[in-house]
Amino acid sequence: MESGSSSDSELKTWLFWADADFFPRNEKIKKLLSKKTHLIEGGNVPESYLTFLDHHNSWKISHERWLQQGIAYGWHSKIGWPDQFENDVLCTFNELKKRHAILIGMITETPGLQQYVSRKVQRLYRKISPKQIDQKAIKLT
Repeated sequence: MESGSSSDSELKTWLFWADADFFPRNEKIKKLLSKKTHLIEGGNVPESYLTFLDHHNSWKISHERWLQQGIAYGWHSKIGWPDQFENDVLCTFNELKKRHAILIGMITETPGLQQYVSRKVQRLYRKISPKQIDQKAIKLT
C-alpha cells in the first residue's frame, strides 16, 4: 500500500491491522526464531527465516519512526515477505514432529530407557511440592 494511493479510511484500517495483528504476530515469530534455533535441523538457518527477520525489523523500525518522529514511510517493509517462509516453517515443524514421535517410540519400546525417564521424573517430583506442581499446571492451562 503506497501512502499516496489510499484514502484516510483505508490507511486507518491498514494501520489498525498492522498495530493489532501484523506487528504482534511478527514479534512472536521473531522471538520463537531467536530463542528456538537449536530446534532447526542442520547447521544453517533457512534463508527465508533471515529474510522474515529483515522484513519485520525494517517495517517495525519505519513504523516506530513514523509514530515517534512523524517521518513518513510507505506503510510497509522495505524488504518483501519471504515466499518460502511458510513452507520452511511447515517443513521444520514436520521434522520436529517426526523426531518427537521417534523419541516417544524409543521411550515406550525400550524398557531401560522408560525406567530411566521414569526415575528422573520421580526425582523431579520429589523436589517439587504438590502445591508447586498445581501452580505450574495452572500456568500451563
